[in-house]
Amino acid sequence: MMTVKSDFKNMTWFGRGPGEAYTDRKWGNFVGLWNSTVADQYFRYAMTQETGNKVETRWLALTDDDGFGMVIKGSVDPESDYLLSSKLHRNADQFVDRSIPNSPYIEFNALNYTPAELGQFRYKHPYELTPIADGDICLRVNMTSAGVGGDDSWGRITRDQYRPMATGGALRYNYSILPVEKLNTNDAIVYSKTEYSAGSHSVKLEESGGDAVAKFSVINVKPEPINAMCILAFYNANGAMVSMRQDIIKAAANDETSFVIVAPVEGVRAKAFLWDANTFAPLCDAASIDLTY
Repeated sequence: MMTVKSDFKNMTWFGRGPGEAYTDRKWGNFVGLWNSTVADQYFRYAMTQETGNKVETRWLALTDDDGFGMVIKGSVDPESDYLLSSKLHRNADQFVDRSIPNSPYIEFNALNYTPAELGQFRYKHPYELTPIADGDICLRVNMTSAGVGGDDSWGRITRDQYRPMATGGALRYNYSILPVEKLNTNDAIVYSKTEYSAGSHSVKLEESGGDAVAKFSVINVKPEPINAMCILAFYNANGAMVSMRQDIIKAAANDETSFVIVAPVEGVRAKAFLWDANTFAPLCDAASIDLTY
């Protein structure tokens, strides 16, 4: 879950739409290319509750009125042989686009309200809700979520096949974000079908020379040099980012470039990202490490 500035109010997505959809309430929404706004995602239910979700999304774009913004798509988890083990979900295949090898769908929800503000039955009327300050957007990008249930006119709980954690275990998923100067849907479709292999470039993180010192390494195994933008972010125990460093690194052909960074005192987890400094396309999946003190 993240907060996005109010300027990026325009939504374009390729997936089920145009209405809200959940894993057990999706068949009335068809797969296609859809356009809308964040403001239009909120449905004024008589009693305020969860609303506006989208499923089986190939890619999502949030942009301003000039088309500047970001494109988000699901990304393969490099530490998992399969995106979602059938042990964790009886309908695991529904989260994978079988026309694109190992390409996962994502769910998303973009509203001017936080989930806490929409807490079921907290208010009696929609007008009592308080939107996020300055019209900002609460964006949630998920692999899946539980269905809404209610097979017997709303009393029955969600069926097991629509509850991803019903059989226990841990759920892992990745997604990537591409900045765009001007949204082009054809480029977004190409991006959604592309996986960036660590076989060409990769980043790795390891503790080095003491507690809470992260070694950031960029590995380039291609026969030509790369000009890469590297971002290293530190997160606290609550998952909030507390510090970030950005560098432009020139990695020689078939070489590894490294540097060390001391984590902030409150940082317990580091995550590294690598983009092409010219096109801003991600070069590989992110790397992460838990830090000790």
